[in-house]
Amino acid sequence: MRQRLTPYLLGMPGGVYLAVFFVVPLFAVLSVSLQTGNPDTGFTLTWHWHEYVTAISQYHVQFVRSFFYAALSTAFALVLAFPMACATSRRTCCSSCCRSSSRS
Repeated sequence: MRQRLTPYLLGMPGGVYLAVFFVVPLFAVLSVSLQTGNPDTGFTLTWHWHEYVTAISQYHVQFVRSFFYAALSTAFALVLAFPMACATSRRTCCSSCCRSSSRS
């Protein structure tokens, strides 16, 4: 039983870290974005999702451009980084299996 729980116990610190520093702030920002009001009377959670529709319709050009730049930079990184990583891993391999295969 202990051997079955070991991977989950080892992954627990990472899961707690993600919950505390990613999921909780994500819900806090989402909650604030769905509130309406002003500093004098206070803010209330109204669940008005229409603001997101308005923002996307008003700034759709910027959204499309940012997704295009993200895809372009990802492709550029793959084209440059993947061959460099493969070349680096072949040159710096120091395990016994690499040494034995290079001698023959």
